[in-house]
Amino acid sequence: MQLHAFRKSLLATLITSSLLVGCGGSDSESSAQPNDNVASDSNNTNSSVTDTGSAETGNTEGNTEGNTEDNTEDNTEDNTEDNTDPDVVVDPTEPEVPKVNQAPVVGIKGENKALEQKVFTLSAEATDPDGDEITYTWSHDSELAISMEGSDAATLSVTVPDIDRDHLVNFTVSATDSNGAMTQSSIAVTVKRKVSSVTITGLVTDKPIVNAQVEIKVGDEVFNTSADGQGAYSALIEVDESQVDKLVTVFAKGVDTQQSVSFVSQLSSIQSLVEQAGEDATLDSSENFSVNVTNVTTAEHVLMASFDDLLESDEEYLAALASVDVQKKIELATLIKVFVDNDDIDLPEGVESTLDLIDDDLSINQAHTIITEKDPTLFDKTKEALENDEDLIDQDVESLSGAFILQYLHNYDSPATHINLTEDGKGQLTAINTVSVEHWEQTANVVTIELSSSLATRKVSSDEGIESIYVNTLNLTVLGENDAYKTVEVEEIGDKVLGNGHRVAHHNKYITNLVSKSDMPSIDVEDLTQGMWYLDRFQSDESEGNEGYGIFEFEADGKVFENFPDSGEREELAWRIADDGVLELMYPRDDSDETGTVRFWFTKEIAGGYAFVSSDNEHPDYSHTEYGIFIQEQTIEEEIDFTGRWTGEVGRNTENFVFDLFENGTLNVNYGSSNFTWASSFIATEGQALDFTLNSEPQSVTCSDAESLCLNVEGLSQRVLVAENDMVVLEREFTENHASGYQEEKRELVILKQEDDMELDGFNKEFFSYTRTYFLDPSMQRKDDKVILEPSIVDGKKVYTLGIFGETHQVTLVDGQMRFKLDDKDWTFELLDYSQQGVTVCEYEVGQSCETEMTWLFAKPE
Repeated sequence: MQLHAFRKSLLATLITSSLLVGCGGSDSESSAQPNDNVASDSNNTNSSVTDTGSAETGNTEGNTEGNTEDNTEDNTEDNTEDNTDPDVVVDPTEPEVPKVNQAPVVGIKGENKALEQKVFTLSAEATDPDGDEITYTWSHDSELAISMEGSDAATLSVTVPDIDRDHLVNFTVSATDSNGAMTQSSIAVTVKRKVSSVTITGLVTDKPIVNAQVEIKVGDEVFNTSADGQGAYSALIEVDESQVDKLVTVFAKGVDTQQSVSFVSQLSSIQSLVEQAGEDATLDSSENFSVNVTNVTTAEHVLMASFDDLLESDEEYLAALASVDVQKKIELATLIKVFVDNDDIDLPEGVESTLDLIDDDLSINQAHTIITEKDPTLFDKTKEALENDEDLIDQDVESLSGAFILQYLHNYDSPATHINLTEDGKGQLTAINTVSVEHWEQTANVVTIELSSSLATRKVSSDEGIESIYVNTLNLTVLGENDAYKTVEVEEIGDKVLGNGHRVAHHNKYITNLVSKSDMPSIDVEDLTQGMWYLDRFQSDESEGNEGYGIFEFEADGKVFENFPDSGEREELAWRIADDGVLELMYPRDDSDETGTVRFWFTKEIAGGYAFVSSDNEHPDYSHTEYGIFIQEQTIEEEIDFTGRWTGEVGRNTENFVFDLFENGTLNVNYGSSNFTWASSFIATEGQALDFTLNSEPQSVTCSDAESLCLNVEGLSQRVLVAENDMVVLEREFTENHASGYQEEKRELVILKQEDDMELDGFNKEFFSYTRTYFLDPSMQRKDDKVILEPSIVDGKKVYTLGIFGETHQVTLVDGQMRFKLDDKDWTFELLDYSQQGVTVCEYEVGQSCETEMTWLFAKPE
């Protein structure tokens, strides 16, 4: 009995020990293992990191094996001996093994390339072995201000802001289960900036510029390439989408023996060039001829820069193009070609490149002198060669079938002609009158127009009466084309009717602009109905007189009122925008119930308004074509400081005037004194005035044909209508004194441009714009104390004369100096200084140094 009780006690102890060991044991199938699962798709590779959180692990493998072996042996033996003992109670329930938490398995699905400012998505694909709920957290390693919508969800929507370069961004998702176990996965995404690209191919040529170094600038970005042995170049231009509105400028520099060649071509914006290039994204000369970097494009660039030296948009580019003097462009391009094509002709002293050659009047005059001395016919021969060079002048011109205006756009008061050509070889031309086209034809870049009757183009006053120009044949040779106009050489063949009635042959050639009516600026209707508009118009029939000044107020309901400031009256008219976008004014005809219509085409924007050409073919008594400017009055909120140098009249068919306004009220005109003073006043509610006041009593002034500035007025009252950048538009009122004693009240619009300073580099043609008298400084002690500069006409040509020390010399302007002959030797007057009192000059023999310095005073010393 005692032995049996002992066995029962021992068996109970062993069972209890076995249960304890089972509760603390480990099962290999439920042990947590490290999770290096990597999820990927065909587009990317993800990396994963696992954190199992706080779950505990069991006993070691050795303990498990030992306990299992001992318990099995003892239990088997005991149960065999007595497995039905009623005093032993065995729990049939298996012990519970604690569950070990496992971390989620996660990967990222999404593209590994994306585009700036465009939404893309990344998706986390996760599972949890334990079936636990999973939460997500997204992050990235970039400093960019990236927008992430759904950063706590499985799907993330990402937007990367505007960038100026590509970025590699690592996006990471953290997947965490409800017990805190977490796994991370990452994906690398290359975010590309949006770009526009175009390949530009062209030539660097006048004659081929061999191996020229080409630099293409787009905003702050620079692209470099080299031309080949024929001057051909090609460059891929790729810029950020934010830069597509930046203009493209191509610079080309010659090497070796052509190192003095420096060419430029100003192109429009990247966006415009991409559109011109088309589907193949390659822009060549057939799509934009200005990809050829030439003497012609260089001349155009220099003239555009003189209008605006910091072009930043297509709008400014077109405005600058419209301001280019096309006659001057061909002149400057010819000058360059002479020096590039003739190795035996060197650039003027101090001029380093062909670009410097045409950058200022002094070097231009030097160039002309060198060419004339070499061969008086060389310039004209070179110009003809330029016009026939297919690499410099685009001769692949589309049909000129269509509607155009022929006008020298540089001057808004230049005569204009409407040209309408139809595909059947017919058409119509309108100038002073309107005539039909008998026949027209085009061969390459040359168009010949035969008229069915004579076209009256100009009527001008002469000593013998009114001279009239009639054209029967018009030949147009296209010398260039850009986004604003075509440059054409016009040949007029017809008759001139003299003032005495005699008829002589008329044959004239000139260079001007041809503008498509479909490419002209359109006026904004909302702007049109705001404020007052001032119209100053001209026509080619001087026999009609000048009734071209008007002030208009447009209303939204189609009414327009013309105001007459002298009488205070106003007349009601009507206006509309026609189906073709043209502004039309409807007016009652004089002494009739009929209504006439004037149509306005705006050829270019200018100083707060537009230059225009109009037509009215219905009125039998007036010119069918008029032209001028149409300016909207601005509110002048701040006073303008007029002290300094102003040039003008901008856009007028006159020689340039230079007005130097000194602080003490002195007004010098064309670097000489005048009998005017100036004053300016500003009233906030009324604007600003600029008055030129006559110092002496009005007197009759006789003007010679050679004088461009001959003021015979009592005073100029001027009110500022527009102040824009460095320009002002003035409404000028004055009384003109005629030789007959008749006084005429006049109004006109004048545009002046402010210059940077009042420096003067040398003598120029403005010194001879009218007869002027200087006085020698009393220290010279000369009885003949007057110095007279005078223009005159000799054999139909304008010449300059200098009267000094009782002698008169014919002078020429060379390098800013006045040269003349004295005792068979060349002498010169060099300008040393300019002030409001006079000029300081030095006289010496050419090739020598200054011998005699003297001051020429504007006013006679008392």
